[in-house]
Amino acid sequence: FAERQSLAVNGFHAADEGLAKALKLLLVTALHQSPLISLVTDDSMLSAMAQLGFPARFPLRREHLFAVASQRRIPYFVEGQLAAGSSGLKLLLQLFDRNVASPLLSVEEAAKDRAGIPAMADRAAVALRKAIGESAVSLNSSYVSLEQATSKSTEAIELLIKGIEEYEASRAEAAVTLFEEAVRIDPQ
Repeated sequence: FAERQSLAVNGFHAADEGLAKALKLLLVTALHQSPLISLVTDDSMLSAMAQLGFPARFPLRREHLFAVASQRRIPYFVEGQLAAGSSGLKLLLQLFDRNVASPLLSVEEAAKDRAGIPAMADRAAVALRKAIGESAVSLNSSYVSLEQATSKSTEAIELLIKGIEEYEASRAEAAVTLFEEAVRIDPQ
């Protein structure tokens, strides 16, 4: 990108929905640090989906992503797939221009197991930021690793997400229990 651009992040296609949500949260957290990226909120995406008559649930189908991006004039979006295999987890992250059917670029990363998800998301975000043209100076001066900014524990991140979902569903007691468990797992 030559200048700051809007970017939407779709949910991740994965068999494990909790892991997919954790990965999206981590990637969004890492991309927020870029001076070249203005992230589109999930609420904005969900509103556009409702207006277009699409199911308001992530991950969106790719054709719905293109329609939402066109309707909201979002120039770029990212989507990914997380697959488990015999050698661990593999992430395929793809960047799309709303006017081009094929991906502009792809980033592939791997992790041995669930515990490696934060570091994998970190590597994918840095690779994407480099690929869109962010300078090494910018990356070195503005980047805080996900393990410093969030948690090293994928389990704690998943509990945090579940706690937020419980809170948003007006189930505060269940949310507090999940938050307390997340802090017990990772007190930092």
